[in-house]
Amino acid sequence: MARRSSLAGSAARASRRPPKATTSAWACVLDRDHAALAGGGEFLGGLLVALGLFTPIGALLIAASMDVAIATVTGKKGYWISKGGWEYNALIIAVCIALILAGPGVHALDHLIGLDALFTRRLHLPA
Repeated sequence: MARRSSLAGSAARASRRPPKATTSAWACVLDRDHAALAGGGEFLGGLLVALGLFTPIGALLIAASMDVAIATVTGKKGYWISKGGWEYNALIIAVCIALILAGPGVHALDHLIGLDALFTRRLHLPA
């Protein structure tokens, strides 16, 4: 009988072990799916904001992703980024809110195709 490599052997042993009482196979699948959804939302939001297409929706996707990051990872570590906290995530959320309120600029695709009037009320700041 041929001997399995150590990696294949450990994978075979792991598949025979019952799951721990605190985790289930469904929890692992849901975690993976939620991580893919959060990453995909952040990527799509960044792409939309970079192109200037549906800018408020893109900024909202990025802000939602940062909110999830605060709730699941950085929120437990305090505010300061030097300790792994949520300071930077809060900054990104504030920039997204400012982008939603100010609207896309004149070089954005939203403005070029006339979608900026649908999404935003312009925030007129003194120059």
